Amino acid sequence: MFLVNAQQKHLIVGTYTNENSQGIYVYNFNTNTANSKLISVTKSSNPSFLAVSPNAKFVYAVNENADTVSNIITGQVSSYTYKNGKLKLLK
Repeated sequence: MFLVNAQQKHLIVGTYTNENSQGIYVYNFNTNTANSKLISVTKSSNPSFLAVSPNAKFVYAVNENADTVSNIITGQVSSYTYKNGKLKLLK
């Protein structure tokens, strides 16, 4: 008999923002069943790339935005503390 212990992992998902999307979503993910449950949502403008620090205490988001007048892509990097599936913007 082969048994696999299910492990709960956090999935951190960045989305382009529009009327239906707010930015960064954190899910609890069961690796055995592939079931997920939303833990938190953090507003962020077009977080197109996310990175978690090696110690898993920070999350960095590349915010990809376009100037509506010149249509030039601009951006910034946002930093968040990360604890228990929740993000808090560092200022």
